[in-house]
Amino acid sequence: MRGGGSAARAIAAAWAEAGGLITPEQGRRALVSGPWDGALVADGRADLGIDLDAAPAGGQSTPLDAEMQVSISYGYGAGTDEFAVIMVAAQHLEAWKAIFAPERAADLPSLSLVLDGLAESA
Repeated sequence: MRGGGSAARAIAAAWAEAGGLITPEQGRRALVSGPWDGALVADGRADLGIDLDAAPAGGQSTPLDAEMQVSISYGYGAGTDEFAVIMVAAQHLEAWKAIFAPERAADLPSLSLVLDGLAESA
């Protein structure tokens, strides 16, 4: 995983909770200490590489040592059915639920409601 912002922390927390291992790669921001610390490994080939620090607007990802790599960078005009848009929305909802305001988790909208709202405002 490359990156350390809210989306990266939300993914790391969910991945570690599910029993996954995380090899952090330095991006614009480092993955700070959190509930995923026990799931961190120094190196090794990953099943899935996630570049959360690709250049904005659909920029290129930095290659990661992984079987499959995904990015959440998307360009102008991206639709709510695109992987990157869905992931950004889901990760931010999860970050608010698990990290920033767990006491308000019940007040957060569902992912489908957020995506519907984004589609209507486009």
